[in-house]
Amino acid sequence: MSWDVLGRPGTVSGGRRSWGGKRPCGIAGEARAPRGVEYKIKCAVPADDDPSALFRKLPSPIARKAMAEIYHDSIEADGFCFMDHLVDGRVAAAALKRFIDEALRLSPSVEVTEPGRTAGR
Repeated sequence: MSWDVLGRPGTVSGGRRSWGGKRPCGIAGEARAPRGVEYKIKCAVPADDDPSALFRKLPSPIARKAMAEIYHDSIEADGFCFMDHLVDGRVAAAALKRFIDEALRLSPSVEVTEPGRTAGR
């Protein structure tokens, strides 16, 4: 068992972070609905891809003064899932840009969607 920077349990398998359990960018076992904006960044992620360089480039996901999570992420077979908790837009935007840049490095085309967004909203 390994732990992420927020102290959440996780495992590293084949160079990917995995939190176990199917959830929309939430922490496994989370009972409440996620707050914030969820983004799905669809791209081809090779099974042997090592995301360690990406993680070193990411800004801290913690707002130190408020001790609040700014964003969190997961790597999935079809791309990345990114949750902006609407705590610090500047930091979340910088992290989201890094994920989009990484997706474009891995794949010639990328699709970014908001899975929880309804049509006409």
